Amino acid sequence: MQHQFRLIQNKLSEVPFPFDKIVTAFASDPSKNLASDEAYIDELLVTQYESVNAHLILSLLYPHLDYFNKDIHKDHLHNANFFKKINNNTDNIPTADLDFYKDVKNWNSILNLQILNGSLNSSKKERLLKEWVKENNIDLDTHLIPQNISLDISNFKQFIEERRKLLIVKIKSLT
Repeated sequence: MQHQFRLIQNKLSEVPFPFDKIVTAFASDPSKNLASDEAYIDELLVTQYESVNAHLILSLLYPHLDYFNKDIHKDHLHNANFFKKINNNTDNIPTADLDFYKDVKNWNSILNLQILNGSLNSSKKERLLKEWVKENNIDLDTHLIPQNISLDISNFKQFIEERRKLLIVKIKSLT
């Protein structure tokens, strides 16, 4: 009996696992898609704040946090209220970029979200990202905030473009 089991086991080990075929078969179903190609990553990055998947995606991006503490908050890097009241805040926005600022895929998605512990989030409240980073001596690497660019709201378009690059690298490192 044990001899037959070993023969079967040896035969099975000779058969390659059809992972590529499974990935291809599931590719058309978003709930089963196993690919981590550029299109899939782009889709993850525009996941909205209200989505049930937002917390999961952010927890993968911020694995260093104490999730057992349960005092974890999703937070917009650049304040959501600024964008919700965008028509009152156009003074600091380059006219050519106004549509970019209004697009929820930019300001209300993973691209502009982070997870913070409760006390750090309380320190941020509705303060400007630039001020919060400076006043709290925030480690840009840990918070996946682009370096060597202005964090001023007038530079939001470049901020999102650079953060997208950072998040893509981080996600690819996880797969």
